[in-house]
Amino acid sequence: MDNWIKAGRLFFALMIVGLAGQQLHDGYFRPVLVPSYATHFPGEIVLVYLQSALLIVAAVGIVLNRQGRTLALGLAGLFFALLLFCHIPYEAFVDPAGKSIG
Repeated sequence: MDNWIKAGRLFFALMIVGLAGQQLHDGYFRPVLVPSYATHFPGEIVLVYLQSALLIVAAVGIVLNRQGRTLALGLAGLFFALLLFCHIPYEAFVDPAGKSIG
């Protein structure tokens, strides 16, 4: 059973690093993390790099099992905050006819 847990951590971390790598390469937020608003703001690239670095550090910590539970809960909190403060307002106010929320 322990091998399944390690494999699950590894695949989860690979997915997180893949998203962060795409953000680093492209230089803007991936729509799966932050919806693509019509206008970008100055200094966005700094937040993109900061979030990507945070995701990579959390993924490495989860794989190495260094505070893995705490890092996973921190990622869950980050994803929940992105849902509440980015995705729901985007779907409700910016693109209400998009019908992609459900």
